[in-house]
Amino acid sequence: MPKQLLREEKDVLIEARQKLDLTQQQVADKARVAMQHYQAFERGTRKLSSSSFWTASKILQALGLDVTTFANGGYCMLETNEEHGRKAEGINKNMKKYKVFRSFGNLDRDIKKHSLVAVEYGADIYAVTDTLIKAVTDDVLGIEKYQNGYTSVAYAPEPVDSNRRVKRYAYSMMAVVSPAYGENDLIDYGIIEETGEGRD
Repeated sequence: MPKQLLREEKDVLIEARQKLDLTQQQVADKARVAMQHYQAFERGTRKLSSSSFWTASKILQALGLDVTTFANGGYCMLETNEEHGRKAEGINKNMKKYKVFRSFGNLDRDIKKHSLVAVEYGADIYAVTDTLIKAVTDDVLGIEKYQNGYTSVAYAPEPVDSNRRVKRYAYSMMAVVSPAYGENDLIDYGIIEETGEGRD
């Protein structure tokens, strides 16, 4: 007899978002929370059930889920490991995973110190371009140095030159940070593309 598994909270959120055909950014915008915070719930590094009622209710509402049902565990019912495997297989076949890293001025240097700032899923890089641009501009303005009096724009992802020394990134992006007065700062971002890895 197939073993039964209790669905994890993060799986409930991911499945609800997929049914609505929403990106992580769209859910975060609807719930009025930072995308990085929402991503933490989908990764399972933060628990919606232990967050504030306001945050939980806004996210559940954005996903079309009932707060009371969620609080009572109604969305986390048991499923067989075979059912779970079939769902995961369907996700893996149809989606790619894009991890965005902020560099320290050069994508080819200090790779291990680059900061992961966003994770998005889509059929291809074009499907996630808008959300990646927003993720990068949001990340820049979340840096303490740029929180007051700065504006930011980001360029669309471009394929990384195959002749580069470091082969980690498939795409790169550049953010331009502008102060009210003075010279602009440029920040490079690298994007890893993964196929068939499933969702966090």
